[in-house]
Amino acid sequence: MKKSFLVSMFAGAAMLFNGVAYAEDFEISLQTMYNPAQQQMKDVFEPFAKEVGELSKGSLKVNVFGVGSLVPALQEADAVKAGNLDIGQCALTHPKETPYAYLLSMIPDMCDTIADTAVFPQIVYDSVPELKKEYDSIGVPLGWIVYVPQVICATNGLIKTPADMKGKRILVTAPNQSLLVEAWGGTPVMVALSDVYIGLQRGMGEAYMSGSAWCKGSKIYEVAKYITQVGYPNTNVMPLAMNKELFDDLSDEQRKIIIDTGKKYFGQIFIDSFVKENDLAIQLFKDNGCEFYVPTSEERAQWQEANKKMVAVANDRLKELGVNDGQQILDKIYKSLDDAGYHKN
Repeated sequence: MKKSFLVSMFAGAAMLFNGVAYAEDFEISLQTMYNPAQQQMKDVFEPFAKEVGELSKGSLKVNVFGVGSLVPALQEADAVKAGNLDIGQCALTHPKETPYAYLLSMIPDMCDTIADTAVFPQIVYDSVPELKKEYDSIGVPLGWIVYVPQVICATNGLIKTPADMKGKRILVTAPNQSLLVEAWGGTPVMVALSDVYIGLQRGMGEAYMSGSAWCKGSKIYEVAKYITQVGYPNTNVMPLAMNKELFDDLSDEQRKIIIDTGKKYFGQIFIDSFVKENDLAIQLFKDNGCEFYVPTSEERAQWQEANKKMVAVANDRLKELGVNDGQQILDKIYKSLDDAGYHKN
């Protein structure tokens, strides 16, 4: 396993800080899917790294990197699993490798508010063994990140309803986005995440959908001036996962620090930051001459109706790959949320 941490250990001896023994010092790489200027980097990831360092008396040094800095975007899960990245924000949207996480990513309208995103991922992780096994196969989850709310950024006019997608080429960066676009009547065009801006600029596609925070940080508003907030069309749960072998190499106290600090920062602190970022994004879109549109209740109902196709489409896709228990997994997901009293649409 390739480790990116540095060990500074006196031969056979442990260093003592205030009576706590740390067998080793570790320098740990953490890659997010955010750009360095985004609010979550300042409010969540960087303070998380700082606090881990302080609580461990310097024995854990976490270096935070933006999207694509160490490994290509959307390859974080493979890198964490292989030991080429210590901690990564991992999008599990590939039906072959993680079919059940992929299925979860396709369930629409799981949230009523941004605050809900800090609740339901932990419920299904704790309650659905098949999902837990997939997430644990990547690494040790330190927290959960869900991109919401979603916006569609278009170059040649507002997209108010799924009917407006018909005939349009829509840039996508993951398989689950392709199916969503097809359900809406558009034509998906797969590009690398780093090529979305230039793809819209050069006319490879006429629109792109992502979280408002990502579109703000990547300056998509410069090349797509018509922005529609479409809510929560898919789930896309991304664990912040730590390589299991590295986690096991930590002392008990170091593991506790990483886990407890992760729970602290990737709960309410992350939600508060996301709310702030969403408000800043909307204002930035408007300040830069964009037309920002929030669908009416009737138009939102049309989006939700179109979104419902996704679960059946995703389940059919899994059957083609030989995974035939998708519906049972869905039933377990819904039951776990009902048993926990979680409100969903």
